[in-house]
Amino acid sequence: RCLVWKQAIDIRRVHRSRRFGRYIVGLDAANSELKARPEVFAPAIRWLREIPCLPADPAYETLIRRFEPNDPRSFGLTFHVGEDFRHLLSGLRAVDEALRFLNMGPGDRIGHGLALGLDYKIWCQRVGNEVAMPRGERLDDLVWLRERLAKEPGRFGRLLFAIDDEIRRLAWELYR
Repeated sequence: RCLVWKQAIDIRRVHRSRRFGRYIVGLDAANSELKARPEVFAPAIRWLREIPCLPADPAYETLIRRFEPNDPRSFGLTFHVGEDFRHLLSGLRAVDEALRFLNMGPGDRIGHGLALGLDYKIWCQRVGNEVAMPRGERLDDLVWLRERLAKEPGRFGRLLFAIDDEIRRLAWELYR
């Protein structure tokens, strides 16, 4: 997390400089999703996006992106997510968390987002019936999935019971 904040401070320094600030109209962020989920970057990215862009050089005015609802001069964000995951659920959850935790909105982009376009049945055939992953990540995936399925309990009632059992088991193993 210290490295993330150091990088954010460096970006802010360049973004606020009179010499280069007017050319910075967006941020393209990528990382190893297996090591750091979107929430690790969320505080720094939200802090960076609070800063309005400097007025652009008239020759580059067309490059300025004006779409942030709270501040039309804020820069845009591309966040690469949903590309590196142990389980397809983890990839889908990462995309959802990026959208929510990074306050992404109109004009922002998800880079690649491969998890969104994979056919689950084909993914299962290629990966097999078992996937090795940390129990904490599995627990987070199941809690995330349960929250979404609970919106239609009549449709997913039996599955919700199975998910609840696995959530209880994993929570007990991890936290007693």
